[in-house]
Amino acid sequence: MWKLKAALFAAAALAAVLDARAEIIVVQPSDAGSFQDADFPGAGTVFDGRFDSANGPPGTVDIARFNPSQFGSFGIGRLESRFVEEFALADFAGLPAERLASARLVLSVRAVRTGTAGGAVPDAVIELHGYRGNGVVSVADAEVTNQLATSARIAAPGEVRFDVTAFVRNLIGTGAGHAGFQFRNVVDRAFVVGTNALTSGQQRLEVTLVPIPEPASGIALAAGLACVAAMVGRRRHWLR
Repeated sequence: MWKLKAALFAAAALAAVLDARAEIIVVQPSDAGSFQDADFPGAGTVFDGRFDSANGPPGTVDIARFNPSQFGSFGIGRLESRFVEEFALADFAGLPAERLASARLVLSVRAVRTGTAGGAVPDAVIELHGYRGNGVVSVADAEVTNQLATSARIAAPGEVRFDVTAFVRNLIGTGAGHAGFQFRNVVDRAFVVGTNALTSGQQRLEVTLVPIPEPASGIALAAGLACVAAMVGRRRHWLR
């Protein structure tokens, strides 16, 4: 019986502290796009680690990696396409670090395919890099190297989630206005296509905030724990 009473006291105290539930805020990209570094003889560009141009209209999610032998008659040499997106952090300015419970970056994959003339499609592996953004994506952002995470192999459409809690918490704590993320594929011949980042609403950053307990809640918790301790003490006394 004493264990039941102790549990009830503890549960009541914790309920007072957790009265206000965690809040999940979904942030959409403020800007996004894909950029490519490729050998295009007709355009005069070369594959040299410097990204030359946008790959598709704003919001395009195109994460690809190919070598010359995999293009066949396309007349293209080596190519890499990276996806970059930025999220505004203005709503979190001045947020106490302990309130940010988690930050999850969601990549919505529409297709995993190959751009070659044939052959099996290999699973993709996405490497995520992060940077301090300025609200506008550019080719320079596609060249940033600051690895945050690596996905498991991606073989089919679906959502891929990355834990970016520590990175986002640090950006907020240092007053950054935007969080920037860059996605690159590390597997040759894998081609990941996602829903448009600026129109689909599916590419997103999910931030979970928890309330800071009010002083009264802290007192309730302390009182509840004190009661539990007292009951445990009495129980030990009875057993002597």
